Amino acid sequence: MTNFTDIQVRTAIDLAFHNARCAFDKAFEKNGDEWGACGFAWVVVKPGNSKLAKILVKEYGARKHYAGGVSVWAPGAPYTQNMDLKEAAAWSFAETLRSKLGLDYSKCHAESRMD
Repeated sequence: MTNFTDIQVRTAIDLAFHNARCAFDKAFEKNGDEWGACGFAWVVVKPGNSKLAKILVKEYGARKHYAGGVSVWAPGAPYTQNMDLKEAAAWSFAETLRSKLGLDYSKCHAESRMD
């Protein structure tokens, strides 16, 4: 991540949440909530002491991730147990942050697991 201002980072985060919600809505319109496994999805941002991670923790509720960095749980899809919908939102969130802030996959990616 190059030297972005706090405002640029917040703008990228807000866009990522917006895109995550749009991805969730698109997946829901296509398939509804009656398909797929029950599970979770989240986005991991590393390192945990980066400007992005600090803003996510302070202003967006991110928490320390067990494997390092911080995690944002269910961005754009908090009100379902459907893992497919949560994955669509999390992948979109991570992709938006990577593209807007010049991050590689190892610094920002989505993860998921079945419940």
